[in-house]
Amino acid sequence: MSSVTVTADTFGDQLTRQLDQWADGVRRASREDCMEAGQGAAKALRSSSPRLSGRYRSGWRADMEDSGAGFVVRVHNAKSPGLTHLLEHGHGGPHPAPAHPHIEKAANEAFSELDRRMG
Repeated sequence: MSSVTVTADTFGDQLTRQLDQWADGVRRASREDCMEAGQGAAKALRSSSPRLSGRYRSGWRADMEDSGAGFVVRVHNAKSPGLTHLLEHGHGGPHPAPAHPHIEKAANEAFSELDRRMG
């Protein structure tokens, strides 16, 4: 922060300006940290996902949805979104398949990384 000379009349405005600059910096750094954690999770999922045809494994993406109030990083499988739950938890039916847990581990690693970066 830079040094600013203020009077009693301008103190409130200067304080507000300084706090706004600080908050903008925190918001930018938090946004970057969240996106990098999401991209790390997508990368981990691309390497740890079950490989059938490669379509599922290569489909992991991290997208940021930004609103005025905040932002959300969504890690999802863009190529085969319907398989995530079935592969993570397994399924019954005429051709039952065992679970191949891979999403929860990547999510926990991303949360740990985000906690490390922001802590």
